[in-house]
Amino acid sequence: ILHRDVSAGNILITPDRSGLLIDWDMSKRMDMTRQRQHSHTGTWQFISTGLLLHPHARSHQISDDIESFYWVLIYIVKKCRHSVIEG
Repeated sequence: ILHRDVSAGNILITPDRSGLLIDWDMSKRMDMTRQRQHSHTGTWQFISTGLLLHPHARSHQISDDIESFYWVLIYIVKKCRHSVIEG
């Protein structure tokens, strides 16, 4: 199953410090992603570069979700680095 909307707002940290991916409204089974899609899904700041540059050239793939996790990581590290250094 592809999430298709991995973003900082869709990842929760639980009290035991594990992560929980929420908001599966846009998800699709991998075998269903080949169907024609008229609109793009996802939070644009975290969408993979391939989907941003060529939005209708191919269907959403697992590599796009993985790249979205990477962009979320970069965003969180950059946003929170001062609070970690000062704290």
